[in-house]
Amino acid sequence: MNEKKQIRQNIRAMLEHIDETELHKKNTAIFDRLIEQRDWKEAKMIGIYVSIGKEVDTRSIIEYGWSTGKRIAVPKIKMATKEMRFHEITSFSQLEETTFQLQEPIVSQCGEVASSKIDLLIVPGLAFTKNGYRLGYGGGFYDRYLPTYDGKLIALTYQSQIVENIPINKYDQAVPMILTEDAVYKCK
Repeated sequence: MNEKKQIRQNIRAMLEHIDETELHKKNTAIFDRLIEQRDWKEAKMIGIYVSIGKEVDTRSIIEYGWSTGKRIAVPKIKMATKEMRFHEITSFSQLEETTFQLQEPIVSQCGEVASSKIDLLIVPGLAFTKNGYRLGYGGGFYDRYLPTYDGKLIALTYQSQIVENIPINKYDQAVPMILTEDAVYKCK
């Protein structure tokens, strides 16, 4: 088994053992850290994934963003081309369940947002190093999207998903900031 696959398996297994009460505490701490960041405060349009399973909860972040006048764009994946594009949503009712139980925008109801219009992009990942490298879920969607994006980047993850090393290649880009329930990692 290759190293990336093993890390993914280990992290998924670890996440399954976090109970809901502990998860809620961790999510609240990450939320509190995020909304204190200058990049969050200054952003008008935020690109953010819609969390599923035991990912860091982004639904409360999205709701808070709407309540404070921020515009929210979420990713839509085109499986055939492995492309990811962001579409603005104003309500969770504009989402539908798609491949891998992802919650994605109903494109007929949501305008596409160019990467240049997103002030802050919040990225997911299964594992991160303290120097900002991320290991995604294996689809490579963010790996392909990030080179097209020039705005601010923040990754959200649980402290237990911070690992010593992740195999990287020349195309991997580090994120400049990672927020966990315990720390803020400034990586660049």
